[in-house]
Amino acid sequence: MTRFYDRVVESSTTPGTGPITMLGPVAGFQSFASVFAISAYNLPYLITDGTNWEVGLGTLASAEVLDRTTVYSSSNSNALVNFTSAVKTVSIQIQAFLLNQLDAIANGNGVIGTSDTDTILFNSRIINANSVIVASAISSGTLGLDLNTGRYYQVSLNQSITTFTVANPSASGQSSLVIKFTANGTAYTVTWPTGTVWPGGTAPTMTSTNGKRDLIALMTDNAGTTWFGSVIGQNY
Repeated sequence: MTRFYDRVVESSTTPGTGPITMLGPVAGFQSFASVFAISAYNLPYLITDGTNWEVGLGTLASAEVLDRTTVYSSSNSNALVNFTSAVKTVSIQIQAFLLNQLDAIANGNGVIGTSDTDTILFNSRIINANSVIVASAISSGTLGLDLNTGRYYQVSLNQSITTFTVANPSASGQSSLVIKFTANGTAYTVTWPTGTVWPGGTAPTMTSTNGKRDLIALMTDNAGTTWFGSVIGQNY
């Protein structure tokens, strides 16, 4: 679950794009380990050396080591920043996309949090993030899903899928999603995400009867290198 705390700022001289080793809190501030448990994940961080910067979610691997698991935005075209050994600050930073949801929430419809264990505020109710329904469309044979937007997708299977991607799986830990495909009366095929494996080595044949639905689940425990596919049910 994503948590936010005040006055969490540490310094670091770690170079590169890997885990950040922090050197303790800046004067007047507190350390990550003073408010987060070791192995805590979804820590909302900002790293900056005054010129280069990176905003994302991390995992506290030890009291002073932060793994940079998900980058939301950065001065390196929203990818990991290859920092030098110059002094940097590492602090808690609420992501802009969460702040943008506050306006939607104020109007009675918003979402906060997208991990498997996060909760969300939607229409003034607290529910699990897995309850968020995301409608996605196939465009020119391509289906792109983003785990930052939800974990349950509805897709009209109105053409064959030749390119299927799933963005932002957890860099450490498990990520999963469920897709409801609705047929339109024509038989179409699905090329599943690279690395997808199926029980017995056989991918499902998609239902073609108009209006019938197939429920498919995908799960990864290695940041999307391998996706374990399973059929929840077909021809509903």
